[in-house]
Amino acid sequence: ATTNSLTNCDGLVVENLETTIEIWMINGKDKLKIVVVDKTTGILLSYFSPDGCPIINADVGGDDEFSGLCSNFTRAATDNDIGGGRHSYHSNWEKVGLRPIDPPRQVCKSFTINDSGGESNVQIDVECESVASSGKVLFQQKISYSCFKNGVLKLNVSVTPCTSLNNVPSIARIGMCMVLDKSLYNIQYLGLGPHENYPDRKAAAEMGIWSTTPSQLGYHYIFPSENGNRSECKWISLADKSGRGVCIVDSDNALGKGLNFSALLHSQKELHGAKHTTDYPERIDGDSAIFVNLDHMIMGLGGDLSWKPCVYPEYQIFPDGNW
Repeated sequence: ATTNSLTNCDGLVVENLETTIEIWMINGKDKLKIVVVDKTTGILLSYFSPDGCPIINADVGGDDEFSGLCSNFTRAATDNDIGGGRHSYHSNWEKVGLRPIDPPRQVCKSFTINDSGGESNVQIDVECESVASSGKVLFQQKISYSCFKNGVLKLNVSVTPCTSLNNVPSIARIGMCMVLDKSLYNIQYLGLGPHENYPDRKAAAEMGIWSTTPSQLGYHYIFPSENGNRSECKWISLADKSGRGVCIVDSDNALGKGLNFSALLHSQKELHGAKHTTDYPERIDGDSAIFVNLDHMIMGLGGDLSWKPCVYPEYQIFPDGNW
């Protein structure tokens, strides 16, 4: 690919290529590529730490799983999601194209590159649409990637649902997902734990700093489905044996706020497509890529009964907001 333009910032170089935007860190004679953004989708394809540790790498997920950091509005359906037949949450998601098996694709409509000079950071702003396989536009998004010369990457994301979602009773989640290298299985987080918890299933969870791994975060329900969430997370670190890795920090310091997060050894696609735990492969920490969800909001699980939609209104995500 040819370089259309070259932007210099103190300690950083931006290359605007034919299909990607790349940010390189300059340290003397050394040059390290730390960020790659796809210009057709606005997706973060790659992110490396300043010491070269691969955090997000487009080659990690394999042929069947996309590994970049991209928007995520679906989940592997639970029993309660399916209950209610054609009136169920799952049925409504399927109708509009919110399918884990075939999730909406992210399409970049425009992008700009800005360097802030004195602050020594470069910002890539992208405007995107999330488009269902039917061609319907489901969400409008604005994503800002701000890369600093110390290797810190700050994300600012805004999401607006389109009128095509007006008849959907609740969205499954508002968030992002990615596939991380298999070596980053040592996890610590400040949030609710130690066990799985959701907006309407967290009364018994305690706020604390918890150490865990993907195999411990997940739960093998007899009917495979959404699982492993941790609520109100202020920060999450994922590291290899030597301690190299990434720390994800939530910018909202308000009490009771924080990210929802999960890091599992199986993807949404695998869980949603399975009917029994024997339908997907057994995996262990360190031998498999890690499937991470980072959510601003996730719908509750319900459970008063399982034969009709019953998530309480305060735990639903109505398609009439801006996030």
